[in-house]
Amino acid sequence: MKRYIYTIFLGFIVGIVGIEFFSLSPVFLHTIFLGIASLLSLYFFVSSMKTINTLFAILFLIAVSIGGMRTLHVYEQLPQNMLQEYVGHTILVQGTIISSIDTREKHSSFIVQLNETHANQKVLVRTQRIHDYRYGDIIALGGTLQTTQVKDKNFALYEASLVRGGVYYRMQYPTITHVGTSTPSQVKHYALTVKDSVYENMNEVIREPVAGLAQGLVLGEKRALSQEWYDTFQRVGMTHIIVLSGYNVAILFAWVIALFFFLPLHVRYTLGVVSVIFLVIISGADAPAIRAGILVVMIALATMLRRQTDAGYFVSIALFGMLLFNPFYLLFDISFQLSALATYGLTYVAPIIENGIKKFYSMNVFTEAFRDTLAAQVMVLPLQIYFFNTVPIIAIFANTILLPFVPLLMVGTIATYFATLISSVMGIFFGSVVTFIGNIFLWGVSLFDSMSTVFHASLSLGAMVCVYLVMVGTYRIIQTDENTHS
Repeated sequence: MKRYIYTIFLGFIVGIVGIEFFSLSPVFLHTIFLGIASLLSLYFFVSSMKTINTLFAILFLIAVSIGGMRTLHVYEQLPQNMLQEYVGHTILVQGTIISSIDTREKHSSFIVQLNETHANQKVLVRTQRIHDYRYGDIIALGGTLQTTQVKDKNFALYEASLVRGGVYYRMQYPTITHVGTSTPSQVKHYALTVKDSVYENMNEVIREPVAGLAQGLVLGEKRALSQEWYDTFQRVGMTHIIVLSGYNVAILFAWVIALFFFLPLHVRYTLGVVSVIFLVIISGADAPAIRAGILVVMIALATMLRRQTDAGYFVSIALFGMLLFNPFYLLFDISFQLSALATYGLTYVAPIIENGIKKFYSMNVFTEAFRDTLAAQVMVLPLQIYFFNTVPIIAIFANTILLPFVPLLMVGTIATYFATLISSVMGIFFGSVVTFIGNIFLWGVSLFDSMSTVFHASLSLGAMVCVYLVMVGTYRIIQTDENTHS
């Protein structure tokens, strides 16, 4: 059964990639359909071709065609470009904020869906730091309409992601006037309301810059973290922890099941899943948090069913469902790519590293941190080199030593929020503890930054794909060798 699922999953991915690289040409699908018809004819009319390999080839090509058709269908659902005649002109428009407000050190950005007068087109708005607007606010915008622009490889990916979300235009620092409020999505509105409550709560009882760090860990926010600190984390190779990612979600899940070790297994894992859902809600239920939550829940499901060796199988099913929902995730969402690769690293690479460690040391909290860090880092490294052209040498050591502080900060931050709901004094106490731990953590980050050395490297797209193929081949060889000696 697993081989069938993996064949379908791989074929679906090839179908998505094929459509993108063949510029949406129907010839691609026609070629696949011809191949399916040919193989079916051989399978049924040539007795020597009635093999399991032929059946897998047919299944693979069917999956390729489904992936291609699904991608074409999603493209057809994108809104038409209706405001091209206004590009470069100053216009006055009205619309609704349909995204969370992404506030950084010097600016805020969000997406506005214009009203029917302007064909419900979406516009990316960047303005000065604001705190007075929320999801669902109806606003009037006055400014110059522009198309998204490509500056370099990273911006090109971001621009492509926006376009495939139907966001064809942007406005830089327009005049903004509040008109009214609406609720495009009740679930999203509730999640962002809870997120804003937690955000304000943290600012009151946790001191800076730890408050910004805590908001990144739990809420996925960068708004209070200065650019200087962000650059420091980037040089040390730890930016993955200051935004809500699959790693952060997995850490919370692991600590919840560890804290309730005295309960039955299924109860502990149920509480872990509930904690993940809570984290997704207070983070604003954004797509990256939801995807990370789903991946962790699938690993938990594999464990609850006592099928830990099938965790990668469960993860693949989840990823297949995500790509079926939105095929654009595969090539145009770096958050999806990093989460998927890191999760596969924890699923497939970590056990191999653990077997190597056990030959010399017993497993403890530090060796486990080293195992998980190295496994995730190995899987994302080629992608990191491809996009950012850098390899932070100090990353492995910094992550191994400092990552044990992350669960303390996450659990402490969540405990601080609930403590403030009970008593302001309790909130201040918990906030002081989190501030103390956070300052030690940031001191460690600064220390490693003073020793950091960034190695500059580059990979082409083809070279990166080859590296991952070599990784898969190496894994298969190791697995075959282990099965032979077991």
